[in-house]
Amino acid sequence: MDRGTSALWVTDFVLHELIILTEYNYIELPVSTGLEIVEHVSQFWRWLPADLTSLVASPTEREIELDGTRVFVIDASAGGYLAIQSAITQPAGSIKAVIAAYSMLSLRSAVFG
Repeated sequence: MDRGTSALWVTDFVLHELIILTEYNYIELPVSTGLEIVEHVSQFWRWLPADLTSLVASPTEREIELDGTRVFVIDASAGGYLAIQSAITQPAGSIKAVIAAYSMLSLRSAVFG
């Protein structure tokens, strides 16, 4: 997302709702293939519930418990496509909200062909 125009309202929303925010900083083609990028996203969703709590708690030296039912995914363009893919491939209820700005929804669309 454009950090200049969206960062403030997104930050306010995350802090008000106390949710976990994820954004995709995907590896651009041709460094990775489309299938590799989708696999990286799958790896992320396996890592999140297993390791995020300890990663966040470590620098604070406090016991922190993250609510994995309050995950908000946001990004634009190709990252928005990955946000949508996450929402439809992860178990029901694991992602609370998705914002996908300017993202493709159909690879068969003439716009992307």
